[in-house]
Amino acid sequence: ERALRRIGSCDSCFDLDLSNKGVTVIKGAFDGMQQLQTLDLSFNEMRKLRRKFFRDLQNLTFLNLKGNRLADIDELERRTRRGPAPPATAFKDLDSLDVLILSEQRP
Repeated sequence: ERALRRIGSCDSCFDLDLSNKGVTVIKGAFDGMQQLQTLDLSFNEMRKLRRKFFRDLQNLTFLNLKGNRLADIDELERRTRRGPAPPATAFKDLDSLDVLILSEQRP
């Protein structure tokens, strides 16, 4: 398991690229990062997303989760394609999110 834990003092970060880092689990890494607007977590090894992962990211407008191993991706895609359906739990607090990339999930 390669956990992504709290990132140091980054309360004024706007963009964060953590792609291709082998991350399997997120544990409080984004706590206190309210200013973050773009987050790239593509091509890691994540299998699950929990609601609390993104709870402080109210200003996030772009989230790239492409090429991970998200097991419930079919459910997430079904909800986003149907328009005004309730958001998946992991994305519930992302009120400013404009772009969500979930393509190319691996088994």
